[in-house]
Order: sequence, then structure tokens, then C-alpha cells
Amino acid sequence: MKSIHRLVLIALIGIFFITDLGDVHGQQGFISLDCGMPHNESSYTEESTGLTFSSDADFIRSGKSGRTKNDEPVFGRASIKPHKYLRYFPEGTRNCYNLTVMQSTHYLIRAVFVYGNYDDLRQRARFDLYIGPNFWITVNFEDIFSSMSSSEEIIHVPKSNSLDICLVKTGTTTPFISSLKLRPLRDDTYTTTTGSLKLLQRLYFSNTESIVRYPHDVHDRIWDSSFWEDDMTEINTTTPVDTKNAFDIPQAIISKSSIPKGADKSWSRDWVMLNPDDVQVYLHFAEIQVLKPSDTREFDILWNGATISYEYSPPKFIADTVSIRTSTKCVDSCNVELVRSRSSSLPPSISAMEVFGVLQLPQSETDENDVIAFKNIQATYRLQKTSWQGDPCVPRYYMWTGLNCSNAVPSVPPRIISIDFSSYGLNGTIASDIQYLSQLQKLLDEKQNLCFDSSCETEAGDGNGKKKLLVPILATAASVGLITAVLLLIILFYRTKRSSKAYDAYFSDPRSSIVTNKRSFTYEEVTVMTNNFEKTLGEGGFGAVYHGNLNGNEQVAVKVLSQSSAQGYKQFKAENFQAKLGDFGLSRSFPVGSETHVSTNIAGSPGYLDPEYYRTNWLTEKSDVFSFGVVLLEIITSQPVIDHTREKSHIGEWVGFRLTNGDIKNIVDPSLIGDYDSSSVWKALELAMSCVSPSSSGRPNMSQVANELKECLLSENSRKEGKHDVDSKSSVELSTSFGTKHTPDAR
Repeated sequence: MKSIHRLVLIALIGIFFITDLGDVHGQQGFISLDCGMPHNESSYTEESTGLTFSSDADFIRSGKSGRTKNDEPVFGRASIKPHKYLRYFPEGTRNCYNLTVMQSTHYLIRAVFVYGNYDDLRQRARFDLYIGPNFWITVNFEDIFSSMSSSEEIIHVPKSNSLDICLVKTGTTTPFISSLKLRPLRDDTYTTTTGSLKLLQRLYFSNTESIVRYPHDVHDRIWDSSFWEDDMTEINTTTPVDTKNAFDIPQAIISKSSIPKGADKSWSRDWVMLNPDDVQVYLHFAEIQVLKPSDTREFDILWNGATISYEYSPPKFIADTVSIRTSTKCVDSCNVELVRSRSSSLPPSISAMEVFGVLQLPQSETDENDVIAFKNIQATYRLQKTSWQGDPCVPRYYMWTGLNCSNAVPSVPPRIISIDFSSYGLNGTIASDIQYLSQLQKLLDEKQNLCFDSSCETEAGDGNGKKKLLVPILATAASVGLITAVLLLIILFYRTKRSSKAYDAYFSDPRSSIVTNKRSFTYEEVTVMTNNFEKTLGEGGFGAVYHGNLNGNEQVAVKVLSQSSAQGYKQFKAENFQAKLGDFGLSRSFPVGSETHVSTNIAGSPGYLDPEYYRTNWLTEKSDVFSFGVVLLEIITSQPVIDHTREKSHIGEWVGFRLTNGDIKNIVDPSLIGDYDSSSVWKALELAMSCVSPSSSGRPNMSQVANELKECLLSENSRKEGKHDVDSKSSVELSTSFGTKHTPDAR
């Protein structure tokens, strides 16, 4: 609930912040930062545009202010006030602006770099620019023929209410920035299926040399003129053109068009592609001439020689945009051509064109709740580290010192899994926001000056002779995945004992969505489920276990923590009534009550504990995976975990021994009487054996386990419904391969 409140608060702050900065002269939502401008100077209005600029000091915690020299030729860019100052970064590798934005809103983001010989070194800098954890572009002034000023622009949709723009040092020169601007756009413009749009060109075709921007362009897009007198003729109008389409093309641009010279000539534009990006092009048209009844203007639009639109006719005095979205890359150069159709009496015309490269952003940002929680922890302890800027987890080589994160799949948001406070000299209680890091597995403090309640603040000594404070913490997702996987597997192998009608009704009921939604339960729901804890099944190490019914047709066992229990903290697990689960997921945890230490007692039944623990004295998520693999084998075989009368006493060794013969009939629960899909059973056995691999590195994670079980369920469903061809699409989406290292060869 706290995290939800935080998100709402951030959204409200963002609305106030954006409105406060931008609601001047129609600049709704604009963010305009004069980088390096002293903090004590007031906001100002830039004369040539009317844009309101403010200091960047509140949006970045590093860098120094510099001032450009008037004698440096930068093609006039240094002459306007926002480029008098700059911020440069002589220290640190990654320095980031952190901006409050509106999630899922399209933003035009423009970063301007004007060197102006601020350091009297006349150095030609080279550095990288990142948007969030993803590379944007290299800012390069090393070419002796290049200008000493540059502007980079991207259209980007933030996935959260916080956006980082980072300058990354890649060599010996110093990164710098002059101004940073964000402009909100309509969400139905400049859309992409993936990635963001990096501006390559924005041109209007008129025989003029003036730049068009704000206030003529309400979104502060900057339009450069482009015209070839030998090939083009300009036409224009004083009649207002309706520009109220989604793109809001300025009247100063749409009221002019270019047509090719020569009645039979086509209009063509080429440009060189230096990077192999996918390209997206927007062509802006309007019919701005009053045509005679006998006149028509129709033309085909060609992209790299291929016709993408036939007999296009611009609407009369109404702005219209044709977009070219392509997944193909231009070879060396790109070409747009407008070819007059046979029935047209007039040549093709065009007013403006925008060209973007599609910038793929493969790396997801760290989970937003994790970021909020850790920043609250940072504020609690007043930790101010210059290197703690940008995304905490990614890119991995810029990960914040003291953190470790999971980031196996770039498309999945990284999660914080461990924190090391050993080098920060912290004292007092552990910050309460630790509880919101739901994937945290380890908290380390070598000096043991942190504890679980305020008593340690008066008892703390010099720490001599103390052991490290080491807290492995069960990740919530692993627990939920465990319960989910248990339910899936039991449904798979015991479905034959239940009526298909009852099963289908249960699985299709949106209220009973443990499998599909991985839901947890409130105390009130548990009370209803157990009929106010009416029937006690027994007592465990954590407290009483009660009988319950889920939606009236699924028996469950509900374990409720006793207040006097010393084995765990306040939580319960819903387990299927027929499953037997050890307490392997809670082997070490936070203390309860007045305890100030962390329990090191191992809870659970013999045979379930990770064998690596005996060598390393260390429990991880993969320890839970091992224990869960034992549960899978127990369910599949209906055999005890330990049986000294078998060839191999431990169930994992026994199944491995039996699999060498390639016959699963002597392994699978005989009460099923062969009524199962052999391929799905093989897959489940392979999965279980990979889970109980002696080495943790050979085991899957719990998410992979859940996905594999879902595929087993698909196979079983297809068999039950008389189908032998599982939907290949679903199979591909759900399957995860673990290789053949720990799987049986015989079939």
C-alpha cells in the first residue's frame, strides 16, 4: 500500500512540477533547463523564442558550471542566452539528470552541446549519451571539420514517472551539456511498435533560409529549410491552411510547397545513412492552390523504388501526413520519390519531411518499486554517493556500488537481490523500506551496526569479534512461483481423479486465478476460506495448519504463523491439501517479536535441503529450487523422499537410477494406471531432475520451472481434449529449455 501511495504522490508532484515549469506563454508541460546556470539565478525568458528557462541545479547532483567564450565560432549558437553557460563533468563516469515526467506520454527530448572553449583547452570531446539504461548516441567533436556545437533529439515514451538522461565518459575528454529540453507530444503521433525515434532530418521545402520553431511550432520542433533552385519551384498561399491534425504542422511551413521543375519530372529526395537503423519517415502535404475544375494533382509515393501509395492527392487547404514505417534498412542511402500519375494534370507537391532512425531500447529499467524503495532507504541513512546516479542496476558496469541485481533477460525489469552496507559505517535499525524490496535475498553489514529494532542503538559497541550480519531473504516471487508450480503439477497428475466438469469450472472461474494471476490472499479471504479457522489439521514448526476450501471445490491447507513461533515472520502459505511441502523456503528469515538476531536454524524435513548448504553454509533461491524438485519427484512417483530399502535411498538418486533403463512405467505413480501423456511426464521428470542437480548452477530458476510446467499442462490438456497438436505459438511462448546436461537420453 505504501508503494502505491508513493506512486500517486510522485504523479501529483510530476503534474505540479511540469505545470509550474511549463505553463508560461502556452508552454504547457515544457521542461527547459539551462545547464550550468547558477542555482541562485532566477528563471528567464529567452528573447528570440519566448521560451522560459530555469537552472538545472535541482535535477543533477554532480558536475561543475562553465561559461562559454565569445570568441569561439559556433555558427551563432553561442549568441543566445541558454548557451552562455554549460555543465561539465570532470569527475565520475556516468552523470545523470533525473526528471519527473508523465508515464506513457510521448516526449520530444533535445540535448544541446555548445563547447565555446569554456576551458581554454580547445579540446574536441567525445562521449556517450544514454536515455535511461540504454545507449542513445555518441556526441563526437573529434572530427576537425565538425562544428563545435551539436544538437541531438529523440522522441521517447517513458515507462515510469522518472526519466534519466546520462552523459557517460568514454575516453580522456570531459563530457558537457548546454541545455536540455522536454516537450510533450500527442500520443497518436510519432508512434512505433518498438524503440524510440532518433531525429535524422526535419526539413521544410521553401526558398527561404529561416529556421521555424517555437512559437510558430507549438511543440518547439526545429525545422530547417531545404531547397534546390535547379530542381524545385516554390508555390505558396496566404489562405490559412487547416493544421489541426495530430501533427500540428506550423502555418509558416504548410502554407508553402515545392514542386519539381519540368512538367514530366518527379520530386525526389536522397540522404546518406551513416548508421544501419530502421527508418521512419513522415511526409507532410496540403493542396495550397485553388484548382480549376479540370485540374488534378495525383502522384505515387515511392520509398527506395517501391510504391507505397498510389494516386495520392493532397486534401485542399488541409494538412495531411503520410507516414512510412519500414523494418528494412537503407543500403548506403535512402530515397523518397513522388511520381506524377498518368491522370494528373499537375506535378506532385510536398511541404515538409521528417526522417527518424528507430533506436531500439533492449534493456528494461529496474523495477520501479525497487527503485523507490532503495531511494527511500538511501534517504533514511542520508547516503550521498556521487556514483549513485541513473538506473541502480543497469547497465551492469554502472551498477551502484553495494548492490547486486538480477538481469538475466534484458526485456524483464532487473530486481535488486542483495545490498552490502559494510563500507558505509551505518548504525541503528534496518530501514523499514527493506520490506518493499520483494526480491531481496541478502543484506550484508560486516560491522553489524544495523539491527532490527531500536535497542541496538544503545547497545552498539566497537564491533570487535562480531560476525557479519548476513540475512538471506526469501524472494516473494520465488514463493509465489513455488505455490503456482505445485498447483500446476498437482492439477496435471491428479486431474484424472477429478471430474473434468468441476476442473473446467474451476479453471475458467476468474475468481480462482492462483495459476494465472499468482495471487495472494488477504486475512479476510483466508478467514472465509477456512470458515473462521474451524478445522485444525495439525501443528507445524510455524504454527497451526487449517483445512479450507477454495471457491467451494478445491481443498487447501492454510498454514498460519504462531505468534510464539521462532522459525519465521508473519506470513502464511496456501498449499494444496494433497501436497506435502517442507519449510525449505523459510530456512532463514527476519526475526519476530523482541528478537534482534537472525535465526540460523535450518527448518524442514530430511531429504529436501540443498546438498550445497552442507559445503557452503549458504542458502539461496536455488536451494528452494532443489527442495521443490524433490517435491515434484515425490508427486510424480508417489514415493517417499527417503527410503533405505530402495536401490538408492534418496528419491532423486533413485529416479536417476531408474531413468537409465528408459522406462517411466516403473517410476510414475502406479495409481494413475498409465492414464497420462508420456511426453509431458518425461518433460516433468526432466524438469524435476534438473531442479535436484547437485550443483546450483545447473538448476533452473522458479520462473523457468513455472513456464515448463505450463507447457506440460498444455500437452496434457491437448491429450484430454483429443488433440495431438499443441498450439505452436503458445508452446514457443511458454517453453524454456535447460539443455541436456541433466536430462535422460532414453525415450
